[in-house]
Amino acid sequence: MPHLATFADAVWNQRRLNVRYQRWRGEVERTLEPLGLVLIACIWCLVARCEGQDRAYRASRILDLEVRDERFERPEAFDLSTFWESWSEQFEQRLYQQEVRLRLSPRGVQMLPHLFNPSAARAAEQSAAPPDEQDWVELTLPAEPLDYGHYELLRLGSEVEALSPPEIRHGLTAMAAIYQRDPAELTPG
Repeated sequence: MPHLATFADAVWNQRRLNVRYQRWRGEVERTLEPLGLVLIACIWCLVARCEGQDRAYRASRILDLEVRDERFERPEAFDLSTFWESWSEQFEQRLYQQEVRLRLSPRGVQMLPHLFNPSAARAAEQSAAPPDEQDWVELTLPAEPLDYGHYELLRLGSEVEALSPPEIRHGLTAMAAIYQRDPAELTPG
């Protein structure tokens, strides 16, 4: 992290930063008022005010920066931990915009909190219907876009049955079919 010390100094001394930032749609230039640094899962995030809004910026995506001579006043009401908790929840809501209806074995229910995002696992557990006669449970799991959802569900192996949407069910069926083939069919030539 080449700019980490500069970020910390700018937070401490309330110095504005001009940055060039790599977004997924391309580069942008911003003037930031840095309010704090957060380390989450080995990723540094700079929390800063930009155009009147508090936002989180992945520090590694700041390509270039200039420390400005002018200072800014830190908002008295700003609390870094409160901001981060709220921002994290909103981020997860944006990430998990799909829902997948599942049927899980008792072991699958036990595996759920260990294999999925904690808030998604909690939401799924809260949606659970009473167990059926085989002790399997139907529930709704918040999921990433359906293109990726079946990859996440593969971690549950034979402890899951996808009920809906059909794209998830078909994706899991197609992936499971690979394991039913003769290994000789899978090798080239």
